[in-house]
Amino acid sequence: QSLENILHAETLGYGLDVCGYVKNDLGLQDLGGQTSFGQVPRPDLLVCSFSGCYVYVKWWEALAESY
Repeated sequence: QSLENILHAETLGYGLDVCGYVKNDLGLQDLGGQTSFGQVPRPDLLVCSFSGCYVYVKWWEALAESY
C-alpha cells in the first residue's frame, strides 16, 4: 500500500526530492486514510515539534491544510 500512496503523492506534485516517508503519509491522507489496520482518525490537534528539516515543516503545513 505504501507504493500506491507514494505514487499518488507524486501525482499531487510532491517530487522526487521529498522522502518516501512524507509522500506515503500525504498520499494516504489524500486517498482517504484507510489502512490495512483501519481508518486513520482525524486529529483534534496537529503539533509540529521538530523543524530540523524544511520538508518536515512543509509536511505538517500540508496536513494542516488537509484537515
